[in-house]
Amino acid sequence: MHMYNALCPMFREVVFHNSKEQTLELAARHSKLISELADQYSASHGMKFRYEYSPETFTQTELEFSLQVCEAVKTAWGKAGPGIDRIIFNLPATVEIAPPNHYADQVGAFREVFITSVHHTHRSNILPLIYLSEKTSLSVYTRIMTEVRHDTSNHRRIF
Repeated sequence: MHMYNALCPMFREVVFHNSKEQTLELAARHSKLISELADQYSASHGMKFRYEYSPETFTQTELEFSLQVCEAVKTAWGKAGPGIDRIIFNLPATVEIAPPNHYADQVGAFREVFITSVHHTHRSNILPLIYLSEKTSLSVYTRIMTEVRHDTSNHRRIF
C-alpha cells in the first residue's frame, strides 16, 4: 500500500490550511488506520502487506519536518522491521526546483535514517541518483521514456 500527503508550506498553509502539527497528525493517524486495516485483512485472508509512504512535495518541504513526519509515520505503522514488514519512504521530486546535488543531499539525510526510494519524472536528477544507488541501498524509480528500476533486493537493474 502507498500513502502520501503534501508537506510543504504552500500546500500546508494555502491549500489545506493546516499547521505542521496538523499535517504530522494526519499522516500518523492515517498510517495507523492503514496498519490496523492491513492487520485485520491479513488475519482474515492470510495476506501480507508492504507499506510505502511518500512525503509529497518532498523537495519543497523543510528537511527536518519531512524527517519528523516520516518518523511519526514509521511509529504509527508499528511494523517497521526487516523484510516484508519494513516501511519504505519514497522521496518524490516530480517538480525539479533545485539542482541534482541538492536533491541528492536531501536523499542522503533520509538514507541515514530510513529505507528510502526515490521517484521523479524528469531527466535532470536521474544520473546523480543512479550513482547514489550504486553506492548505497537506495532504490531509484523513474518514468522518463522507459521505466528504470534499481532493485536492491537482488542487486540487479531492470531496464
